[in-house]
Amino acid sequence: MPSTDELFGTDEKGQPLVNIRNVPNEARRDVVLEVCYRNTPWALATAHALGFGIYRQPGGLVQHFDDYDLWEQIGYEVVHGELSAGERVTLSRSKSSYPEFFDRLLEPSDAVVLQTFDSEAAHDEWLAREIEKNIREDALEFDDILIVIPESYTSKKRASRIALALGRRNIPAHNVGVNSSAEEVFIPGSVAMTHIFRAKGNEAPMVYVVDAQYAVRGTDIVARRNVLFTAITRSRAWVRISGHGKGMQLIASEVRAVRDNAFKLDFKLPTRQELDQIRRVHRDPRQPSKSAKRIADKLYDVLEQLDSGEIEVADLPTDVRDRLLRMLGPQ
Repeated sequence: MPSTDELFGTDEKGQPLVNIRNVPNEARRDVVLEVCYRNTPWALATAHALGFGIYRQPGGLVQHFDDYDLWEQIGYEVVHGELSAGERVTLSRSKSSYPEFFDRLLEPSDAVVLQTFDSEAAHDEWLAREIEKNIREDALEFDDILIVIPESYTSKKRASRIALALGRRNIPAHNVGVNSSAEEVFIPGSVAMTHIFRAKGNEAPMVYVVDAQYAVRGTDIVARRNVLFTAITRSRAWVRISGHGKGMQLIASEVRAVRDNAFKLDFKLPTRQELDQIRRVHRDPRQPSKSAKRIADKLYDVLEQLDSGEIEVADLPTDVRDRLLRMLGPQ
């Protein structure tokens, strides 16, 4: 992120025109908002666990703060251990970091729900059924619901397939910026679907984070984990994390680990050397083109369908199989 000097400039003496340093006896410029009203503590703990890879197996952490004390600044308290390099620590959302009405009105088991499926079709049927229940039985309005699609490049086609499933239950839906205005996310009488970039800055009481297996694909794993974090934190009350295929099982194991640990984060803080190693391993050495990303996602979809048995290797055209074998054979 650019510094304030770069963003706002300096005067003729080289002093910043704008700074966010706290100065004694002056009004504070850098203020941490200590109470999070937007997200439940359970959703936020889940989002942090997935975003950092706290319970990721195998592999462990994919990123971490330079300053270990930041955990306390963003609303966690130390339950066991200490915030020191190389130490094992257990963190929990501090009671002072969120309003008491979350505990009074919501149950953790309902605030964060995980669902996994073998196929996209089964996933979408469940999604439509749940949204129908939200509207018909749970007294939610259409514009209380937001469906977040992590993959922006394929979101248009993905939203169309979800809309078909909803349409079979007579539930109107719109893909924000495609068949509705890009400036208006929520429309009365219609369920909003959007990719992650349009979801930023928008929240809803009920958020469905679909295709969460997106976060285990590709080489840009930190960016993908950040996408999942952002998607989960769109929720103001309830979040449903769902996906399908083999990759989703990895995400599911992490979500279950958060839940089984009562939404606490239990892990070993990396040493400086380990933190450097994490950054080397998970750095993105180059930014692939949009077309390369789309092709990679299609390949992942084919592999997942092969793993699940939806398609067989024998179903692939002979010339395709032969070309793949030649390209992927011994180098």
